[in-house]
Amino acid sequence: GLVPVVTHVTLQMQSDAIEPDSPVSAPGAGNGGNPVNPGDPPVTTNPPPPVDDCINQGGCGTQPQPPGNTCPIPIVANLNADALFGFDQAALQPAGMEALDQLIRNTNGRAYDTLTVTGYTDPIGTEVYNLDLSRRRAEAVRDYLISHGLRVDYLNVVGAGSADLVVRQESCPGMTGVALQNCYAPNRRVVVELTPKGSP
Repeated sequence: GLVPVVTHVTLQMQSDAIEPDSPVSAPGAGNGGNPVNPGDPPVTTNPPPPVDDCINQGGCGTQPQPPGNTCPIPIVANLNADALFGFDQAALQPAGMEALDQLIRNTNGRAYDTLTVTGYTDPIGTEVYNLDLSRRRAEAVRDYLISHGLRVDYLNVVGAGSADLVVRQESCPGMTGVALQNCYAPNRRVVVELTPKGSP
């Protein structure tokens, strides 16, 4: 959410304040040659105004939110696919379900405009297989989120396969089998993006 913040700044100069044609510390050109001490910054005991709707916050849609509600913010979650599914699997595991449940809780019941789920694999295997696996994983995440209460207007599912690698082959020299799988683990991920209503 958004939190109104009021600050006062006191600047301490590291050198003397010198104005044109005037000795140091003498009245100079500023304020017509008559510098005035502005005094202490104003102090208020009034609390910051409540954020009653998203219209006043700019870019959060055109419909007022319930009193006391704030604008939803974009959410981007980079989820480890091995924790969600297990290696080379597309069926959600209990730990993966808990991670998705937490993501749903983070939305606080707010409705979002767009959900985009992008699945990625490591480069082991063929491109065709990896594209299919990454899409099935993305679809499984989408289905779970929607069936467990996530509120969105639009859905995007992308199977990106081994595109956009986090760990490249040259980072795992000479590795095979389980060692190579472990080295490539950061590549196996599902990225969930939630875009708020009214975002540009």
